[in-house]
Amino acid sequence: MEGIFEIRRKDRDSLVLLNLIDDLEYRVYSNMGPAAFRRLRKGGFVHVRLVPICPVPGAWLVSGSMSAYRKSGAAQIAQAALAVATKQPELVCRNPEKIEQAWTLMREDRAAFVEFFGDDELVLPPGEAEERLSAYYRHRQEAALARQPGQRRLRNLPGMDVPAFEFPPELADAGTIGMIYAETGGLNFYNEYGMLRACSPTRLSRPASSTPTCCAGTSVDNGRTWTSTIENGDARARR
Repeated sequence: MEGIFEIRRKDRDSLVLLNLIDDLEYRVYSNMGPAAFRRLRKGGFVHVRLVPICPVPGAWLVSGSMSAYRKSGAAQIAQAALAVATKQPELVCRNPEKIEQAWTLMREDRAAFVEFFGDDELVLPPGEAEERLSAYYRHRQEAALARQPGQRRLRNLPGMDVPAFEFPPELADAGTIGMIYAETGGLNFYNEYGMLRACSPTRLSRPASSTPTCCAGTSVDNGRTWTSTIENGDARARR
């Protein structure tokens, strides 16, 4: 298992690391002994690969080299961890509590989507879909900031005049885009959905999922899978 960790504690012969991806703690040893951890400082961060020590439960061994980072680099480390979690949401779901949290966040976001758009299913031209989704994500971004008035606004947060959502060419060049926020399948996008609805005016069956996508919604269109992610209010649709 490879990850980005916060150094929570240094014991006599081991470290206790907090995985910034799954929010679980790991007790870590080195086959080089405590000397391998001498340069690491509590509160700092480390990027490392771990392997379980069998048959000892809850014990992990460092595999390969470690990259250490100072506590002062916390903001950059958080961004790196977010990028990993966005690209590989299954890593987040190693933690059962995170799975339940993901379901809760998706339910809240779906409710906000329906309140903003008036429905959980829309058919729009790509340009209008991008504009309205950008407005929605900006609305969500500003609402989140308003709930934390004392928190400093991040310098790299996109401004209100910057498009928050961009479709890839395969969706952007379609005549219409279908947007469906399913109760268990997340936010999905389908190209030429207007044509499909014209042939079948009743609502189609919704995509379902046995586990939440941990802050990423997925859709399959003509054999292609797309994901919708939100990073500090900046959303992208991509394969």
